[in-house]
Amino acid sequence: MREEFGHTSVTDTERGAEGPTPLEQFILNHRELLREDPNTWAPVKSQTKLLLDAAEGRRLRVQKIGSTHVISRSGVRVGGVSDGVSTLVGHQALRATVSPELTRRCLALSDVPFLSAKTLHVSQAKSAAAFLDRTKRPVSILPSAGLAHGGLAVDLRTRDQLLQAWDRTSEAVSHMPTMRQQIEVETFLPWLPLRLFVVAEEVVAAVARLPLYAIGDGNRTLDQLAEAAVKRRNASEHLEPVKDADLRDLLDILLVEGQRVLPPEQVRLLTNDRRGQMGAGWSVDITNHIGPELTDLAVSGMWSVPGLGASAVDILTPSLAPEGQAVVSGVAPAAALREFRYPAYGRSQLPNRAIMQRIAALANN
Repeated sequence: MREEFGHTSVTDTERGAEGPTPLEQFILNHRELLREDPNTWAPVKSQTKLLLDAAEGRRLRVQKIGSTHVISRSGVRVGGVSDGVSTLVGHQALRATVSPELTRRCLALSDVPFLSAKTLHVSQAKSAAAFLDRTKRPVSILPSAGLAHGGLAVDLRTRDQLLQAWDRTSEAVSHMPTMRQQIEVETFLPWLPLRLFVVAEEVVAAVARLPLYAIGDGNRTLDQLAEAAVKRRNASEHLEPVKDADLRDLLDILLVEGQRVLPPEQVRLLTNDRRGQMGAGWSVDITNHIGPELTDLAVSGMWSVPGLGASAVDILTPSLAPEGQAVVSGVAPAAALREFRYPAYGRSQLPNRAIMQRIAALANN
């Protein structure tokens, strides 16, 4: 059976009705790699340092003026870096992508498949319930603002489940100014989250963004597996320690299932966020495994926002060969380059160099 929603469609097998979900299957397929110790990176450079070092590597002159770094060649200004973002990103484009609603409008106008979602104020719980009724599919909710921690709830299937979760997410944003107390309600897809970095018309780096997870061995309880997973994650010195708010999902899971022995090779997701190592999970370099379809989707996603010449694009996909099923879930021009430069697993990629190479190339035109 296939049902349509928004700009994509989903089959029963893709949503994991039988067997592992696409995200769990990716983890199982790469379990030998993921059992190895994560990469160790030292020193870890800041966003601005990565960009400026790349500029100097292109023999571009860097001069700091106030909080901005001006990049020039032969006395002529060719670009710059401000707050870790290069001049390949227009100011209006940067502002537009801060708003998920505006980003979705740009994607829709360009006919780019995107995740069906809506931005609502905390006072609009009834509108969220109406979204659930209209999509006729499970939904997820999460704070709109990246500065809010916690409050993520997934696979909500009934109005009661949604409204109970809404209260918790509202609490997570309650410290923010009233007008910014906003929540995203989106169609829930148990797919593989990817972040691809696009410069001009080329994907120069890509990672799979895995949440914290456990794989059963038939001996240890979920409590024991979760403790080992958190300890292993926090032992990675180049990654920020997992915050308590990031583990609220995990604590809820353990209250219900903590004493259950997980069968061999069964995957249990311990958190539900899609941020990879920028959250409580892991990022895995997959740059050499991205095919033309995902490349085209990422490039189209970036170009849908006027004024963008370099940006990360977030994608949800049922596989690395999605056959028309993948969707864009976000566009992030201010994305952290260190996720690609210092991935927990796989090879280091250098989007910072690609950015400066593009700036230098534009200066030659």
